[in-house]
Amino acid sequence: MGVTQQDVAGVLAYLLAAQAITATDGQVVVWHDYLTHTVPGLDAAELRPACRDAVRAWATDGRAWRIDVERFAAAVRRARSERVRAEESARGALIPDRLGADAKAELAWRKAAIAAVGRGASRAEAEALAWRTIGRRPPAVTRGRDVLDGLTGPDRAREVLRRLKTPPGEAATAPGTGQNRPTLRRHREGSERPANRLPRNPGSERSAA
Repeated sequence: MGVTQQDVAGVLAYLLAAQAITATDGQVVVWHDYLTHTVPGLDAAELRPACRDAVRAWATDGRAWRIDVERFAAAVRRARSERVRAEESARGALIPDRLGADAKAELAWRKAAIAAVGRGASRAEAEALAWRTIGRRPPAVTRGRDVLDGLTGPDRAREVLRRLKTPPGEAATAPGTGQNRPTLRRHREGSERPANRLPRNPGSERSAA
């Protein structure tokens, strides 16, 4: 973590080769001091992407100015904001579970998580860091009972397909039992008469007699 003067010297060499800065005496010392004090938690891995962004902005603006240390710092901040925006757009806002009643802790958690994502951490890494920052553990995940009794791989897939084929009104076979539990009776007592057989009319029998 952090950047060294050697890291900053690499930034200046990149920008000089792109003809985006003018080299001066003491430049490395000044840039290192400024960046480490105005960009919290600056990491060496952020420098090269910021170089590209700064040069792109400079070229888009017609190369009418030179990249100074503050313009470079702004490029780092833009990159951080874009990472956070992309992460929250793809997977939702960085909000902790079950901290809504503690506004202070939730704010500290969000600040730590957003900062970590901005620096390039994955969501899982950022969330873990945020919990450590507030000195708490994430809430345990509650899982429901596995209705497939722990089957995995091809066996689980076959059981899912078999259950999808089970007719409505019949219980699915429990894995490994080979038996179904009847849940509905197909026919009620007294309903055995075929559908095409009608009851006889007693009046017609008397007429025939």
